[in-house]
Amino acid sequence: MADKYIKFIAAVDILAEQADLNPSIDKFKKKFTPSPNAPLIGKWSNLKGGFKTSILHFYKDGSGQISNFVSTLIAWQDVKGNKRSNHARG
Repeated sequence: MADKYIKFIAAVDILAEQADLNPSIDKFKKKFTPSPNAPLIGKWSNLKGGFKTSILHFYKDGSGQISNFVSTLIAWQDVKGNKRSNHARG
């Protein structure tokens, strides 16, 4: 199934033709591009409906989106199971 959303990095790549953004784009891609098999890639929802719905989009280029009644762009990293995030406690 083809993605039907405009990806943040793809949009910046278009802008890079008119500006010198390539070093920043390359840095982002090195830091955030996950494995193509990353288990989080996809669309996740709490399925509550209406304004109570929250949706997380994790795209293959390391960008993403958090949506409820407003949306914001995010960057995400695939953290391997044997590494602990600074946010993980236990």
